[in-house]
Amino acid sequence: MSDIHLSDNFRIKFSLAACRKNAGMTLREAAKYLGIGYQTLSKYERDSSQIPVSLVDKASVIYQVPSDYIFLGKNSELIRNIARKRANHEGVEQ
Repeated sequence: MSDIHLSDNFRIKFSLAACRKNAGMTLREAAKYLGIGYQTLSKYERDSSQIPVSLVDKASVIYQVPSDYIFLGKNSELIRNIARKRANHEGVEQ
C-alpha cells in the first residue's frame, strides 16, 4: 500500500466508520469479520481511543487501509484536526 501525502505535514487519516463504509461493509458484516459484536464496533467507531492494537491490525487488513492511516480517538477530535490542518494548509498557500 502506498503513502498518500498532500505535503509532509498533512497525512490523511480515516475514521473506522469511513474505512468500513469505503470497503462496502455494513456494521454487522465488519463486526463478524473482526470477531466482535456489532455494538462493540459501533462504540469503537465513535471513540477508538481504547481499541486494541490487534483489532486495528485486523481492520487494516479487512478494510485494505494501512493501520497508520486509521484515526484513533474520538470522532470529534478527528473533525477538529481536519479543520485545523485545512486552516494551516490554506494559510501556507496564501
